[in-house]
Amino acid sequence: MAYRDQEAVLDYAQEQAQLGKSCVVCVWGDLNVSAKELLNRVRRRAETVELIPGVSSIQIACARAGISLEESVFITLHQRWDRGSELSELVELMNQGRRNVILLPRPYDFMPPAIAAGAVADGADPEHPVTGFPASHPAR
Repeated sequence: MAYRDQEAVLDYAQEQAQLGKSCVVCVWGDLNVSAKELLNRVRRRAETVELIPGVSSIQIACARAGISLEESVFITLHQRWDRGSELSELVELMNQGRRNVILLPRPYDFMPPAIAAGAVADGADPEHPVTGFPASHPAR
């Protein structure tokens, strides 16, 4: 299933469920972070939805960076609204310097170079240290 055919594939899965078959929808990324829209589409078609999360990319980033989640703030850009509010929050948190900021961009339209340029334009210190981890996606 891809973005362009989600509705058709989910309609098919719904038909199969109505025939008594069990259906599974696998989600890339963090189930409770970046899959809200897909989950809403699934929930519109199914009486019961069981969520089985895997290991969160946020946990992996913390482990790789050697930081704890309890000392961090998490911001996701997966919502489809004005990015200015997220960037101003990012800049404010970076300038405060009290907590680690874990930022999860939305692929593929607003990626780290554009986020960094926007944050600097909004007042973030261009010398502020940042650690980036490349996204890994299954073969398509």
